[in-house]
Amino acid sequence: MDALGAQQQQTATDGGPIHQQQQQTPEQQQQQWQRMNQQPTSPPPQRSNFKAKEPPVFHGDRKLLKGWVADMREYIQLSDIQVSKQLGSVCQYFSRFLKQWYNKTQRSASPFVNVEDLFTRLSERFPDPNKQTDLRGKVQNVRCQGNEGVHKYSVRFNDIVEGIVDVSEIDLMYDYIRGLPDEVRKKVRRRKPDSLDAAMKDAEKAKQLLSGGRKKDYGGQGRDGRSDLHPPLRSQSQSNDGPVPMDLNQISQIYSLSQDEIKRHIQENRCLNCHAVGHSAR
Repeated sequence: MDALGAQQQQTATDGGPIHQQQQQTPEQQQQQWQRMNQQPTSPPPQRSNFKAKEPPVFHGDRKLLKGWVADMREYIQLSDIQVSKQLGSVCQYFSRFLKQWYNKTQRSASPFVNVEDLFTRLSERFPDPNKQTDLRGKVQNVRCQGNEGVHKYSVRFNDIVEGIVDVSEIDLMYDYIRGLPDEVRKKVRRRKPDSLDAAMKDAEKAKQLLSGGRKKDYGGQGRDGRSDLHPPLRSQSQSNDGPVPMDLNQISQIYSLSQDEIKRHIQENRCLNCHAVGHSAR
């Protein structure tokens, strides 16, 4: 018997590994094999505790839109925002003009269905790079037309500037003031507003003051060219051909006239109180 055979015989006789393996049942051998091949299990993934980074406010720059939408999607996912609150969360990161566009759309017959619908319509809002040039030219030339009124002019102005980007609000404010009617524009400039919203509010107030305090008679007609329902009454003791004395109790009304109006009254020989031709204040 050679040395290898003697070693195997001795190992088996002494109860070594070969002898122990022969003594195990098939079930024990299978369990041992499973323990030898079993890999350590990895720990379950843990939820990250870091706060999602808030996206910047979007002002409508089409070059930044794609990246901003990606940041907004990630923020919504990491912040675990409920579906019913996602549209409102996105609107918080809109500029003032885009918020106006958002609110106007939500009140329309076709409101946003979800955030993806919002992102789609937002990308469709700035399809043409030349659109900015057209809008800027339009807003610089917009004027309050005829009987449009200050309120409707303000609404029309806002509709134009909603799509303009990379322009300061002060520039828009000056464009807005430039398009106001003459008398309203003068009063707004005297108040020196510092924002577009302030200028619009001042214009509304100025229009109300002018409408309530300047309904005067100019030879039987008002400032707008329409006949007044109640022209100033002449004294019955005076002839229709002669001058009518001025009522000194109403002299305070003179101070409601502007300098241009006073000069025009003097040139046309009109009374500073009742505005009739032939009267004069002595």
